[in-house]
Formats: sequence, C-alpha cells, structure tokens
Amino acid sequence: MVVLSAKPKQKTVGNGVRSTLYKALRGELPDVDVLKVADVYSDFPATLAPLITTMAISSDVPLVQSALGEVQEGSAIASQHPVAPTRTIQLHSDAPPPPLLPLADYRLEPTTCQFVCSEQQQLHLVSLQTSIEMARQVEASTRDQSLSAEWHQVRRPRLTSSHFRELCHVRGEC
Repeated sequence: MVVLSAKPKQKTVGNGVRSTLYKALRGELPDVDVLKVADVYSDFPATLAPLITTMAISSDVPLVQSALGEVQEGSAIASQHPVAPTRTIQLHSDAPPPPLLPLADYRLEPTTCQFVCSEQQQLHLVSLQTSIEMARQVEASTRDQSLSAEWHQVRRPRLTSSHFRELCHVRGEC
C-alpha cells in the first residue's frame, strides 16, 4: 500500500509511505507438528494466549488445495481462497460418447402462427437451414465453444439463449 498526498507540495513525490503491517510469504506452509502451540500455551488464559491457539490447528484435520496451497479443510482460507477454476477441458476415458445431435426422433410440433416472409427474409431463413450431417459436423468442431472461431461464426446470425430475453421484450416493428 502506498499513501500519497492528494496535492503534493513538491512537483515530484518520492516513494510515499509504505505499510509494514503485512508482508505475505510465498511457499509451502510449515509442517502442522511445528504449529502445536496450543500445547505450549495450555496453562495460559485465553485472553493472554496467542490468537493461533484458538485456530484448532492439528494434524488430525486433512489438508485441501486452495489458491494459496494446501490448507486445513474447513479453514477460512480454504473457503475464501478456493482453487481457481481452470478453462481446460478434462476428458474422462470411461465417459460415454455424447449423443449424435440433432436427435433423430425429435420433431417440433407444427405451429398455428402464420407469417409471410419477404424475399430477403426468406433467403435469410434458407441460409440458416442445416442438414443433419452439417449439424453433426458443427457440433463436433465447436465443442470448445467460445474458444472456437467457428462457434462464433455459427451463432452470429442465429437467435441464441444469450439474446433471448432481449427478443422477448421487443416492442413494435422488428
């Protein structure tokens, strides 16, 4: 933390004031056996014993991964600094293959809504049509979703769930 004056009296400001209250250390946590301070301070009243004696650190509690390394399960660090999620996809060798899409037995029911398209609208609708072979090819090649350029290209002209709310609230002429 650097504290600087809002209106410095000189044209150049030095390093400012640096806090020395907290200096983080990087690396592995010490062995839990070293931290058995509760035994050492067992004769002290709770008001005089160091704060670490109230943290229930023991070798009986299992360690879990956190963003700061291994910490005790259930500790504040474990819940406040979980392991950062990764964007990599982990494939499981024993997982069943995904179903072929679109599903062969699924059909949309006919609608009673009638709309007459202009020539430009009709051409646009025709450009959005896909065959089953094309749908399967697109599904297989866009499994990385937002990391795939083809995924963005396929979604650009279509109504997707990302914009569905906007479409439901359109008023007047489209």
